[in-house]
Amino acid sequence: MDRLVKIIAPRNAFDFVFKAVVLLLIIGLMNWGRDFLKAGANHNGFMYNFRDGAIVGTPFVILSLALVGHLARLQAKLLRLATTDMLTGLPNRRAFLDGIAGDDQLRQRGALLMIDLDHFKRINDSYGHQVGDICLRAAADFLREQVKSNMSCARLGGEEFGIFVPGDAPGSAALAGHLANGLVVDLPDAGLIALTMSVGLTKGDAGQGIGMVMARADRALYVAKAQGRARVAKWTPQIEAQPFPRAV
Repeated sequence: MDRLVKIIAPRNAFDFVFKAVVLLLIIGLMNWGRDFLKAGANHNGFMYNFRDGAIVGTPFVILSLALVGHLARLQAKLLRLATTDMLTGLPNRRAFLDGIAGDDQLRQRGALLMIDLDHFKRINDSYGHQVGDICLRAAADFLREQVKSNMSCARLGGEEFGIFVPGDAPGSAALAGHLANGLVVDLPDAGLIALTMSVGLTKGDAGQGIGMVMARADRALYVAKAQGRARVAKWTPQIEAQPFPRAV
């Protein structure tokens, strides 16, 4: 049904007129077919039936196309609301996971970066949540500037973000290191606030469970925070064997 709505919904004024004509032709053809089956050789002809069908059907065709177009716009709006983080404008966790995984498995090989803003609670406690929101939006803009078009970037929740670098991801470590240095936010009332980031990095192959890959990146992220923050930690089997680290 969703696909049918997308096909029928007019994209612009020209498409509206074109689809209206097509639908009226179909109505005229059906009207002619009904007349032919009923009257045989004595039928009134296609143009007569088309004119008759167009007179009766035009208001209904126009109304139907308008309603379908409105429905398509509502569906698009609901999809944006369901898949977008309203504060930062980035995709949300659901959209991120749907984009990189199917049936709970990675769609392709790549590197996953789990990113956490350092000491973000301290910013909220010191300057208030409004300043915290400004910092989150600034961090989101900073991440957008760093990722390439083939990468996926999202706000996963709170002060945590995620980036997926597809393929062999040779530059993922360099990207993570750059992100860890963070950014400086210039606030009119609070002055300059330095935002550094802790980054957990892991790589996964197509078909691996997304839950496991996320857990590995999260484990590496906590190692980065435990080692002093503003740095990158890469997941290794040795990290997995260690007691769960505590952030400092």
